[in-house]
Amino acid sequence: MKHAYIVTTEPSEAEILKKLLPKEITKNVVFESRGESSAARTFAGSLLAAKRLPVVLVIDTATRDKMVVNEKLDMVRYLLRPYASGVPFKVLPAIPEIEAVFFEDRNFIERITGRKFSDLEWKFAKLSPKEALTTFLGAPEQLHKKILSRMTKEDIHALQQHSLIVELSEFLESALANGATR
Repeated sequence: MKHAYIVTTEPSEAEILKKLLPKEITKNVVFESRGESSAARTFAGSLLAAKRLPVVLVIDTATRDKMVVNEKLDMVRYLLRPYASGVPFKVLPAIPEIEAVFFEDRNFIERITGRKFSDLEWKFAKLSPKEALTTFLGAPEQLHKKILSRMTKEDIHALQQHSLIVELSEFLESALANGATR
C-alpha cells in the first residue's frame, strides 16, 4: 500500500529520485510527473485534497538567487495550503535543477563523463548542471538513463548526501512514521 506521493514535472526527475531515495521509502511512495510546473502544482493540490496523504512537490527553480527561490517556494506553499487541511506536504526546490544532485560528488561526474574537470569547468557545471551534462554526455533525452545505469552503490550513497535528497528522505520518513497514512 502506498502512503505518500512525490510529484515532479518530468518522468526523468522521478527516475532520479527513485534511484537515490532509500528503498524502504520508495516502496511506500507513488511517483507522479505532470509536465509543466503549474500542472504539477495543481496535481499536488488535487492529491492533498482527494487522497489525504502526504505529498512532496519537487520543483526546479531555474535560478540560484535565494530571494527568487524563496518567493517561488512561498507562493507555491501558499497555493497548496488550502488543499492540505492538516495533511503534511512539502515543496522542495531543486536548485537550479534536479541534475544538480549529480554534482554532489566530483569523482562521480568525472567518472561518468570520462574526463577531469578544471576548477573553472566544475564551477560552470555546478551553475548549469543540465547544460553541462548535455555538453559532456550528449542528447538530453538519454542523459538520465546514461547516468543512472552507470551508478554504483557507492555513487548512490555519495549522492544521497545532497541536501535535496536528505530533506526529501527526512520528510517522508517522518510523515510515514507518524502515521500520516490511512
